[in-house]
Amino acid sequence: MDEDHKLTKDEKKALRKIEWQEKERSETRNAKIKKISTWIGAILVILIVVFVLFESITTPTTPTQTIKIAPVSARDIKTGNPKAKVTLLEYADFQCSACAVYHPIVNQLLSAYGNKINYVFRMFPLVNAHPNALTSAQAAYAAYKQNAFFAYGDILFNKQTEWSELQDPTTAFTESGRAAATPRLESVPTKKFPTCFI
Repeated sequence: MDEDHKLTKDEKKALRKIEWQEKERSETRNAKIKKISTWIGAILVILIVVFVLFESITTPTTPTQTIKIAPVSARDIKTGNPKAKVTLLEYADFQCSACAVYHPIVNQLLSAYGNKINYVFRMFPLVNAHPNALTSAQAAYAAYKQNAFFAYGDILFNKQTEWSELQDPTTAFTESGRAAATPRLESVPTKKFPTCFI
């Protein structure tokens, strides 16, 4: 306080001005530092988000498995042009309702493209889910051995609801007297069909 009394009014005014200027410079500097820090922080956050997004897009969330599918061979059940550029390979279960829904679409493709497509059918009976899947596949294979696979496959899919819930569909597939209610291979003598079927 003694110093304040010794200063003149002009000196006090000059001192307050200097203090005010220093305070203003200090506030300006702090504001700039705060602004720069905010921008650096924002840029770092953006970079981290971009990095995380990039990593999540490029890194698979689950390990991918390579599934090897056997090439089409002479052992396959097929129709159409074996030299076609397009091969439709279907794995199906005759008792599967989704396969039955898909079957007419396959038939439409075969009708529309004929010799421009090679159609390969591979039986894939899902025995854990469909109790008659294996039996129907065996019946279809017996039809295949008698050159009637696709006709019989149509019958199996079209009449799926009639045989799929049977306890034992074997007799339904072979019994000649039940042709109207269950799929039966009409064009093949009944004696020949059960022999192949067994």
